[in-house]
Amino acid sequence: MWTPSSQPSSHKHNFSWSCLYFVRIIHISQPTSSPTAEVCEPSVVYEQQFVQGQTASPAVQQAWDVFLASLTGTFCYSQVTISGSEDSTSTGVTCSDPVAVNQLAIAMNSNLFFSVECNSRTWNTGSCVNSVELNSNPAGDAFACTCNPGYVVRPKVTNASWGGIDTATCSAPSQSIRVEFS
Repeated sequence: MWTPSSQPSSHKHNFSWSCLYFVRIIHISQPTSSPTAEVCEPSVVYEQQFVQGQTASPAVQQAWDVFLASLTGTFCYSQVTISGSEDSTSTGVTCSDPVAVNQLAIAMNSNLFFSVECNSRTWNTGSCVNSVELNSNPAGDAFACTCNPGYVVRPKVTNASWGGIDTATCSAPSQSIRVEFS
């Protein structure tokens, strides 16, 4: 890099060159006050059946769109759970940090990438092959749109890799998948 100290003595201007980097930073605000009961739904649930080897049906995909649109930015939620019929725990995985849960809801509603550590897991949302994805991975695994086994929901992908609960997430076995913000 050229700096003023390296300029010839006959040069009459002092210049300094530097590189500019543009980074898009998305900040999801924390709640500043407690929500009132009038603006909060008790829970928002997505639960659908998926068939191995098949793209999710138009009705299943439409239900995902309705679910995403219902995730409001009113800071109403205290937990999110991903569960399903193939889940070996029978209770799924839960994030119970209200700030993290509401940040996930806002990011999902806006189709933004967001990752947060919660209850010893990394929760991620982002775009994957035309679908908003929600996943919960082991701590430190901040990736979306992979075929790793786990807890993954992405119903609008344009192939049969719609996710899976405690199973393979690409070409997963037939199962029900449930996501609940409450």
